[in-house]
Amino acid sequence: MATLENSSADIQKLVDFRDNERFYLSSEYQEQEARRDFIDKFLLH
Repeated sequence: MATLENSSADIQKLVDFRDNERFYLSSEYQEQEARRDFIDKFLLH
């Protein structure tokens, strides 16, 4: 069973996109990639 601390750290990893922010905000980064990289992982967590 996941602890609150572990879950919080996992969620933080999913929403922390600052390392590649420029790419994620560019027109090269497609909606389906955002869904796969962030949204699906967040919803399935």
